[in-house]
Amino acid sequence: MNFSRRVWVALWLVVMLNIGVVAVWAQEIDACKADTSTGSGWDNAYYQLGLTNLYENANYQQALLYFNCSITLDPEYAGGYSERGTTYFDLGDYESALADYSYGIVIDPQQAYLYENRAAVYYHMGQYELAITDYDSAIALEPDDPNNYFFRGSANYYLDDYTQAIADYTDAIELGRADRDSYYNRGLSYYALEDFERALDDYNRAVELDAGYALAHTGRGNVYYAQGDYAEAVEAYSAAVELDPTNAELLTNRGDAYYGLQDDELALADYNRAVELDPDLPDAYYGRGNIYYVLHDLAGAAAEYSTAIELDDDYAAAYLGRGMVYYAQSDFPHALTEFTRVVELEPDYYCSCIYRYLGDTHYQLGNYEAALANYRRYVEYPDAVITLRLSALIAELEDMLNEADK
Repeated sequence: MNFSRRVWVALWLVVMLNIGVVAVWAQEIDACKADTSTGSGWDNAYYQLGLTNLYENANYQQALLYFNCSITLDPEYAGGYSERGTTYFDLGDYESALADYSYGIVIDPQQAYLYENRAAVYYHMGQYELAITDYDSAIALEPDDPNNYFFRGSANYYLDDYTQAIADYTDAIELGRADRDSYYNRGLSYYALEDFERALDDYNRAVELDAGYALAHTGRGNVYYAQGDYAEAVEAYSAAVELDPTNAELLTNRGDAYYGLQDDELALADYNRAVELDPDLPDAYYGRGNIYYVLHDLAGAAAEYSTAIELDDDYAAAYLGRGMVYYAQSDFPHALTEFTRVVELEPDYYCSCIYRYLGDTHYQLGNYEAALANYRRYVEYPDAVITLRLSALIAELEDMLNEADK
């Protein structure tokens, strides 16, 4: 299309919008019956109407119609494919969005926004490697755009590449996107690396930028909880709960912190409220199970652990809890089944106690060789509590098995 013709049509559309007759005019061209000769100017008219329906009216089907007409009249304009791709994206039709962005790149491969848009589709589809490739291309074309670093950081985070995610978020911050989300996301990455001090610094910065940012308060609570500072965790979680009082996961987190403070009453109140808000949240039932176990209500604890397992069949901690109930009831065969399930799910379970429990259970069942193997595994852990009784028991089993081998 002739450039001056494009400008003239765009200006004419503005005038029509201002005098309120664009709706009538749009109906007249609704079925793409306008002049379709090359250079007619109608391609930009349809394009502008598509933008209006996409961004101002959120009328996606109408926007599609106009972008289709625009592309029909000017099939070599990458912007038309890009905006139609965005329309498909908003409609949740990711495959069509990918096709349009990809064709736009074929037409004009030097436009960073086309790679950014396609990367966003890959990201939402969980195809993070492909998203990163497109963000790389966008950054190569526009190295000073902080948003591409930010979103590439998020893709790297979901690929568990936390070090690269931190580098990306840092670049985004240094290039001007020093907002709450950048600090919060970088804090998440530091937290994943168990660099709790840096994580806390970033969460605090996010709170400074937005005191009403519940996620950042939650992040602070998570750090304090991981450090065993349950009082500070309660305070941070409480700030988050005030901002988001119907968030069942937040209440469960605060319940865990109260449990760490041995405040069973307040912990149980939070777990109960969490279950009311979200009856399908396994962590809340697990927390209640822990409270009942401490209160020696073994039947109640078993019921809560069982509900957590029904909701999440891979919930290793709930199997551990139910196994402890069975052990306390001297039901050693069922206890062994539960403890074994924990190791099947998580061979490197965070608590070395699982191997102590397995050793004790095997010992009670007379499986002395298995008991010794698990005790030995247990004492290898740095956090193992090696009592005189345990040392004597290991020595006793070693002597017994050596004697049996003679």
